[in-house]
Order: sequence, then structure tokens, then C-alpha cells
Amino acid sequence: MTTITLSSRGQIVLPAAFRKKLGLAAGDQLRVDINEETQQITIARAETIDEMSARFNSWIKPGTPPLLNTREVFEKREPRL
Repeated sequence: MTTITLSSRGQIVLPAAFRKKLGLAAGDQLRVDINEETQQITIARAETIDEMSARFNSWIKPGTPPLLNTREVFEKREPRL
């Protein structure tokens, strides 16, 4: 476990080894989650648009046409009871 110090401005510095392990560079965005029960903070590299797109595409069956007009699909759907 590594200990880091919070500055007077509320900033932390991630050690170089952590940045290297996560592939982080200046300007990269991080996702921060707080577990209020355990008071633990989890920091992870935020997904890029390309990574997110690839994940979403893995859920779509091959040959499915792209959905370009969600309003049209909504208006054509069967009403719910």
C-alpha cells in the first residue's frame, strides 16, 4: 500500500509507478468512486470514446444496422398496456 498526501489545495499526486501502470499522461481523465460505508476512494482511468464504442459494439449482433433516429423508433413502437 502506498500513502499519498493531500495538499492544502485539496490536490493529490499519483506516484509515477501508478501513472505508468495505468498508462496515464497529463490531461487524461480519471473516474473516482467513493464507498461511503468503508470511506474508500477508488480511482480508475476513464474510458476513451473509442474504448466505450468498442464495448458497446460487442453487444450488437453482426449485421444489425445502426440506429440513427431514436425518435422514429419510439414513435413506431407498439404502445404498452
